[in-house]
Amino acid sequence: MDKYMNNQELCPVCCEGHLVAEARSVSLAYAGGEFVAVQHVHACEVCGTEIATADDMRFNARSARAAEQEANGRLTGERIRLIRKALKITQETAGQIFGGGPIAFCKYEKNDLAPTDAMDSLLWLVEKYPCLAHDLAERKNIKSLSFTEVLNDYEVLIKSVQMGKERARDLSEKVSSAISNSHRIWTYGVPTMHMSACASNDTHAYAQAS
Repeated sequence: MDKYMNNQELCPVCCEGHLVAEARSVSLAYAGGEFVAVQHVHACEVCGTEIATADDMRFNARSARAAEQEANGRLTGERIRLIRKALKITQETAGQIFGGGPIAFCKYEKNDLAPTDAMDSLLWLVEKYPCLAHDLAERKNIKSLSFTEVLNDYEVLIKSVQMGKERARDLSEKVSSAISNSHRIWTYGVPTMHMSACASNDTHAYAQAS
């Protein structure tokens, strides 16, 4: 249990103590099992009364929703925000490209609303393959300067990787060629190239003697 900064108010029950803001890790049940979420509450220092303010309830709902999403292997609001930021597009543009309306992504990222299964799967794919977002934008005739910039960066990265692979392949071929040219097969500790020379000399000497 941790205390977080907040203005202390007088307890409405005992009217003596002050309410102290606290953060707790709470186990919550859901259809697939249990998950742990951080919850905020205000507790009286004197009588121990616990009260959840409007801000506490808003935070608790968002925290529980994010924890449940993560427990189910789905995208949390923070991860959706990172996907959108990586594409360098606004929440409004994201709503136009992926659907949901102009304020859908605002709700997703704040964990006020969990995306549908279809939206979750779509964003998961876009996270792995950013070029899909470009295809969707083209299909809907949506143009964004920042979005074009990130796609250009992505293409530059792909080209750099391809160039790196080509250079690595060339280097590998050169090394293999050098090894092949300098390779000698040894038989009983004597290089075969030397044995061949010796055999040639012996044959020449035998011919002269005959």
